This record gives sequence, structure tokens and C-alpha cells, in this order.
Amino acid sequence: DCRLKLAELYNVVQEFEKSQKLVDQVIAIDKNQPVAYYIKGINLRDMRGDTAGALQYFQKAIDLDNNYMAALDMMGVLLAAKKDPLALSYFNRILEIEPNHYPTYYNLGMFYLKTEDWNNAIIAFTKCTQLNPKDLESLFNLGYIHLQLKSYGIARDYFSEALAIEPVNHRALYGRGYAFEMLGDVQNAEKDYRQALAYNPKHEPSRIALLRVTKR
Repeated sequence: DCRLKLAELYNVVQEFEKSQKLVDQVIAIDKNQPVAYYIKGINLRDMRGDTAGALQYFQKAIDLDNNYMAALDMMGVLLAAKKDPLALSYFNRILEIEPNHYPTYYNLGMFYLKTEDWNNAIIAFTKCTQLNPKDLESLFNLGYIHLQLKSYGIARDYFSEALAIEPVNHRALYGRGYAFEMLGDVQNAEKDYRQALAYNPKHEPSRIALLRVTKR
């Protein structure tokens, strides 16, 4: 137990080789220790960017402990980054263990967002907001999806919800400004674009959009 705790600490401070040495010692003592394989996978990912090797160790940890939430989550997130549908099985396993685990619904939503499965993304992000009404990123993503679907009024409302939680949010201001623009409300679009640039003067999409609406 002490070796595992120390290995975790070494990983946090990016002393990956020291961390690896400790988990190898643990595996030599007990080859059925899932936490050791999980930390070994984290080290490989962080030290070498070796995703394939990391996935093998995360899977080994899950084989030893089918309810290992952190390993299940890591498998799902890494596979989702590759748009691999196998990620869904890991996320669904987490939800079997903990049905209201809202971060997993968010991860599901991001997978569907990346694969442009808008309907399932909406379902996942909506579940996030039901479980955590102040989930800013889910509200923003719902706004973004409805922009893609050309449902500009709905998109505007989601961005407004996000801004009610965090008013200093240039991304949500830009999204709402674009929704206003598409709805023909140029005055409010210009106002949002200007406010977005006030918060982030380097935000190029807002700058371009502001030029566009002022010309109109």
C-alpha cells in the first residue's frame, strides 16, 4: 500500500521512472494488484505518450477488478479520443455501477459530438444538465449542437443558460451572437460579439463576426 501511494505521488510530480520502479515492485509482490497496473498505464501515457501500451495496462486492471471506475473511465476516454465505438462499452459499464455518474454522461456526449451523432449527444448532455444544472460545458455543447442543426432559437437559449452561470465566457457569447445573427437580430449579435472581444481580444471568430455584422 505504501509503495502504491508513493508511486501515485511520483506520478503527480512527474517522476515517472521512480513511479514505475515502485509499481514493478508491487507487481513482483502481488501480480493481481489492479492499482499497480493502472498506475503503470498512467505512467506510460504521461512519460512516453504510449497510448497503446497504457490501454493494455488499464485493461489488465479492469480484468482484475471489473468495478475499477478510474480504469474504466480511462479506457473510455482514450478510446473515445480515437472515435473508437468500443469506448461506449466502458462508459456504459460505469453507468451500470453508478447510474447517476454525470461525468460519464458528459464523456458519452463528447464521443457522440466528435462522431456527429447529434441526437445521442443531445440525450447525453441533457442528462448531464439534469444531474448537474450548473454544468457549463454541457450547456455550451447543447448550444453548439443546435447551431449545427440550425435550431438557432434553441441554441441561443442554451448559450444564455451558460452565460447565466458564467457571464465572463467569450465562447458562449460568440455562440449566442451567432445564433442572434442567424435569427436576424443583428443588434444583439453585435452586442455579444463586442462583449466576447472585451473578454478575449484575441478571439478571431468574434472579430470576424463583428466585422460581418457591422457591415450589414
